[in-house]
Amino acid sequence: MNSLKALEQRRDSIFLSLDRIEEVLKTYEKKFDKKKEHEMKKTMKLIEDTKTINHIATRIEKDITGPKAVEAAKTKDNIKKF
Repeated sequence: MNSLKALEQRRDSIFLSLDRIEEVLKTYEKKFDKKKEHEMKKTMKLIEDTKTINHIATRIEKDITGPKAVEAAKTKDNIKKF
């Protein structure tokens, strides 16, 4: 769960950094008229991978929430019985 929380907290900064890289590459291409397609493809792949990871992390967090609540309730009952 800590990893999911850390990912959630860093999500905006990750996307901001990737967007900056994309814009720098576009500016470089325009200014120097040199194509950096390979680097642009890598950046776009990173952006897509980050979106996929965030989607999977959110789905996993939702899947974990239900059983976590059940186990927490069981643990509370066991502590009360003890």
